[in-house]
Amino acid sequence: GRERWHACTSAPVRFAPAVAGNRLFAASDDGFIYCLSTADGRMLWNRRAGPNHELVMGNGFCVSRWPARGGPVVLGDSVFFGAGIWPAEGVYIYALDVATGAVRWLNHDSGMLRMPQPHGDVADSGISAQGYLAADSDRVYIPTGRAGPAALKRKNGALSWFSMHAHSYHGGSDLALAGDIYYVGGQAGYTRTGSLRGAVRQERVLQSTIPSYGLNTLVPLDSGPVHYDKGEVRSLRWEFGKKPDRKGKMVKAWLTPANWTVTPPYGGAAMVAAANVLVSAGPGRQEGTAGVCLIDLTEKRVSWEASVDGIPYGLAIADNRLYVSTDQGELVCFGPGVAPPDSSAQTSAAPAGAGPPAAK
Repeated sequence: GRERWHACTSAPVRFAPAVAGNRLFAASDDGFIYCLSTADGRMLWNRRAGPNHELVMGNGFCVSRWPARGGPVVLGDSVFFGAGIWPAEGVYIYALDVATGAVRWLNHDSGMLRMPQPHGDVADSGISAQGYLAADSDRVYIPTGRAGPAALKRKNGALSWFSMHAHSYHGGSDLALAGDIYYVGGQAGYTRTGSLRGAVRQERVLQSTIPSYGLNTLVPLDSGPVHYDKGEVRSLRWEFGKKPDRKGKMVKAWLTPANWTVTPPYGGAAMVAAANVLVSAGPGRQEGTAGVCLIDLTEKRVSWEASVDGIPYGLAIADNRLYVSTDQGELVCFGPGVAPPDSSAQTSAAPAGAGPPAAK
């Protein structure tokens, strides 16, 4: 629990860093992505996303006009991230070399697309990177806030598809990949085309095959998507059947019946999984309580629980330990037979990389 090092940027870091080997990648509202050594926090390289150092006020801070709000994702020897919120001012999506920060490709055209708008008119608009990026062997996926996600070709950054209207108002910043399906805002679509497959109404969507990279709503389950809804953790499967449309007519559609359900003592704020356990975290059944619990995925039952101070919104699993962060600013580590450290012996490390970044 002792701090080994810390590093400073010139504006808030709003996404969990991505880690690959001995490198840590953090995107900041100052418009830079930073590559730090995991051993000592030393800055190995950084890269400014926008065209210059122009600053504006944002969320009470002095930030770049092109803040890095496309959270980094690492795949192979490339790290992908995005910057820029307003399409009219420029949106920049990068693929950088993990080792050197050299630009593999840059997409700065997809923020200004001539396309239909929700009100029916055609206007200049486009993607706006807002959330954790995701990647697979063929494409890089960009969540765009309330609109639907976009996908760029991984090899050169060219726009593959942008489903701005497919999701109506059910977009989101949390995008999860599972094979040839992506989940965002409670809806599922096909990664190849962006078209919708169906809806999974939930507070958290989880599924298999893609490591987390900071998105704690991704878990390695083979049976299908898992979500928390109305006090229950539900494991779902995809089935093709019929359901009534808004006029009551039975139409063909993908359905998501439950494989199993568990009623956990805590849930609704975050979930994450590893091996054969799933962690459910959030408010408790009694008002004013909150905590985390483990669900044994083999026996489909709660096998352990613990209360925490505040709502646990951040979860991570590594080295047989569970890390929990809460809205009270606490970081708690749970592990088998691990005694808490002596708080009086904790010390703070000298700041590493403090001060404004050099332009690169």
